[in-house]
Amino acid sequence: MHKFEELTGMPNIHFETIYHHRLKDLGEDCKKCGLPLRSVRAKLCASCGHEKN
Repeated sequence: MHKFEELTGMPNIHFETIYHHRLKDLGEDCKKCGLPLRSVRAKLCASCGHEKN
């Protein structure tokens, strides 16, 4: 827990929150903006609106 705070600078984060956001749950990178899609099943980038082919 202390290591998470040291790395992120965010104090008092609930322990389960650390495991809630996992890279394996994100989709591939958007071809237009380069940010990861919100899930592996996403067909639309939430950041830029680009449709996945």
